[in-house]
Amino acid sequence: MERVFQGARLSQDPAAQPVVDYLVGQESDLGLLDAVLYYDFPLFRDTENELHRSYLLLASRSHGVVLLHVSGSHGRPPDVKGIRGKDDQIVQLHSIIFGMLLKSKILRSGLREIKPRMTGVLFTPNVEDPELLKELGLASESACSFEALSQAISRNRQGAPLSDTEWAEFRAIIEGAKGLIRPRERAVPDGDPDSPAAILAELESEIATFDLDQRRAAMFIVDGPQRIRGLAGSGKTVVLAYKAAHLHLNNPDADVLVTFYTKSLYGFVKRLITRFFRQYVDHDPDWDRIHILHGWGGRNIDGVYHRACLDANISPITFRAAQQARGRQPFEYVCRKLLDTGRVHARYDYTLIDEAQDFPPAFYRLCFELTHGGDVDRSVVWAYDELQNIFNVQIRSPREAFGVTEGDQPIIDLDRAQEATGGYGMHDIVLHRCYRNPREILLTAHALGFGIYGDTIVQTLQDEDHWKDVGYELLDGVLEPGAEVVFRRPEENSPLSISERVAKESIVKGDSFSDMNAEVEWICREIRSFVDGGLRPDDLMVVCLDDGAARGYFEAIATNLQEGDLQVNNVLASPYSGTGFIVEEAITLTTVYRAKGNEAAVVFAAGVDALRPRRRSRSGRSKLFTAFTRAKGWLRVSGTKPGADTFLREIEQAMHNVPDLRFTCPDPEQVETLQRDLSGRFGEIESFIRRMEQLDMLEEAEEFLRARSSKTE
Repeated sequence: MERVFQGARLSQDPAAQPVVDYLVGQESDLGLLDAVLYYDFPLFRDTENELHRSYLLLASRSHGVVLLHVSGSHGRPPDVKGIRGKDDQIVQLHSIIFGMLLKSKILRSGLREIKPRMTGVLFTPNVEDPELLKELGLASESACSFEALSQAISRNRQGAPLSDTEWAEFRAIIEGAKGLIRPRERAVPDGDPDSPAAILAELESEIATFDLDQRRAAMFIVDGPQRIRGLAGSGKTVVLAYKAAHLHLNNPDADVLVTFYTKSLYGFVKRLITRFFRQYVDHDPDWDRIHILHGWGGRNIDGVYHRACLDANISPITFRAAQQARGRQPFEYVCRKLLDTGRVHARYDYTLIDEAQDFPPAFYRLCFELTHGGDVDRSVVWAYDELQNIFNVQIRSPREAFGVTEGDQPIIDLDRAQEATGGYGMHDIVLHRCYRNPREILLTAHALGFGIYGDTIVQTLQDEDHWKDVGYELLDGVLEPGAEVVFRRPEENSPLSISERVAKESIVKGDSFSDMNAEVEWICREIRSFVDGGLRPDDLMVVCLDDGAARGYFEAIATNLQEGDLQVNNVLASPYSGTGFIVEEAITLTTVYRAKGNEAAVVFAAGVDALRPRRRSRSGRSKLFTAFTRAKGWLRVSGTKPGADTFLREIEQAMHNVPDLRFTCPDPEQVETLQRDLSGRFGEIESFIRRMEQLDMLEEAEEFLRARSSKTE
C-alpha cells in the first residue's frame, strides 16, 4: 500500500495512527496491496473560502474511494456533537470530490454517475452500542470496531476494477496533477502514429502525472528543512511549484518565497503555481502572499537580495561594484556584506529555492535568516540539481551550504529534522527518474560530459551511492582507480517510451562537414523534416557551441529557413535576456548560456568542432552536457571537420554501449591535477562567464567570447 501523507502530523495524531497501522497490517487480507492511503490530504476551499481537509482517504482500483474519519478513542465516552461534526465533514468532502470526478470524461458514467465507487465511513471505537449511531441518522457508514471497518471497506468493492487509464485519471485529479502543463495540439500527418508529432504527444502525456518520488516531495508539507535532489528534467521545479500552491492553500496568510537562479523561469513558475492552486479552489492565488523572486534582482526585476536590502534600509550593491571584490563571487560577496550588517529580518514563513546548486553559501544563509523560525531547522526547501554542470559534482552538505551556529552546530541538519518529526518526515528526497531526456540522450550527455570515451576523463562521481542517486546501477567491477566498471541506467529511471518507438540511431544523430555552409544546409534540412512530421517550429532549438561564430550560424540558418516560410527567434538579436525565450511558431536560435533551464523536443547542437581544443577541460565538456540535455526527444550534433569527428566518434561509442556506461576508473587526484593545469589556460574565460551568470549578463559574456574567437576571422 502506498502512503501519501501531507505532513508529519500523523506522529501527533493518536486517533489516526491505529487506523493507519491496521490498514497497512491488513492490506493483503483486505486486497489493498495496490491501494493508496492519503492522510491529511487532499484539501479544498469552498466558495466561502472555508478549508475542507480529507482526514483519511483510501483508494484503489478494486475498492474505489473510501473517505474515513475517526471520532473518539477507546476509554472515552461518545461525543455526539463531535460524531455529527465528523459526519458532516465526510459528506462535504464526498460532495466536492464527487463533483471533481464527475467533470472527467474518462471517469464519468452517464449523466450523474462516476466509475469509482465512493463511500464514507466514520470509525467510532468508543461507541459500544451501534444503535446509538443509528439513532443519530448519520449519512456515513459507521464502524465501531476494526472488524466492522474491514467489512465497510469490502462492501465498497468495485464491480469491475478501474482500468490503467481510469486509475491514472483518478490520481491526477485527486493529487492535482491536472495542473501540469498539458500536451500541445499538433497536426499528425495522415494520422501516422510513428510521426514525430504523434510520438511527442505521447511523450508529453507520459510526463503529465506524478511518480511516487515526486508525490512524496510535492505533497509533504514540511515543518522544518527539506532537500530535493535529482537530475535536470526530474521535475524539481514542478514539485516546488506544487508545494508553493499547497502551502498557500493550507495557510493563505503565510508568506511563501519562491526563488530561482534563471530569470526566464519566472513566468513558468507563476503559471504552474496558478494551475496547481486552481485545481482545488476557483480563484487565483494571492500574489501578495506568494513571492516569486529572482535570486539577486535589481532595478528592472525584483529579487531576494534586492528586496532584503530595501527592507533593511540598505542600498543594494551593484554588480559592477561587486566585481571589484577580489577572491569572491559577486553574489557571494553582496549577500555576505548584507548579512554582516546584522539588519536582515525574517519576513517569510516558508522559503523554496530552485536551482540551488547555482547559488553560493551566503545566499543559503540569507534565505535562512529571511525565514521565520527558531535558531535552527527553519522551513527552507531547496531543490538541488545533480550534475547541472560537470564543474563540480560534489554534493554540498547542509552544513556547508547554510553554515553553523556560534556553538558550531549546523544551522540546518536533515537528520535532526527527521528525528523531530518522529520519523514521519521526508526531509531528504532523491528524484531518480529523468523525464526530460530519453535514455539514449542522457547517456550520451553523461558520456561526453565526463569524457568517458575521449582520451581523458575530466570528472568522476564521488562513490557508488552518488551514481545511484543520479539513476545508475553498478553492473560490473569496483570503483577503484584502474578498474574496469560498467554502470547501467535502468529503464524505469528513464521511462520515456520514445526509446521503444524509435531506433536509437534516429534519436541521436550527428554529422561533420567541410565548411559551415554545408553544416547549416544539413541542419535546415533536418529542421524541415521534423516540421513536415508535424512538430511546431517552437518545438525546435538550435544551440550554437561556437560562441565566436554564433551570429554567423544564426544569420545563415535564418536566411535558409525563411526562404521556406519558417520563422526563427534569434535570442542573440533580442534586446534583452529576460523572460521571453520561446516564441510561438518560431525556431529558437540560442547559445548554451541562454539555453540553460530551457528545453525543446529537438535540439541541434551546432559548431561542436569549436570545443575540440577544450575537450580535456570541464568547461568545454560542460557545454556539451548542457546543450545535449536540453533535448526532450531528439538530438542532432554537427560541426566541421576534423574537429567535429572527435566528438562524433565518442557519440558513436556511447550509443553502441546504451544502456551502459563502460570505462576505466580514473584516479580522482590525477583528474583534479589535470583540471588545475588546464584551468590556467581557460581560467579567464571561466571566471568571466561565472561572474556574468550572476546577473544573467549573458550579452556581455557572449561579446567577450566572440572577441576571443578566431574562427570567423
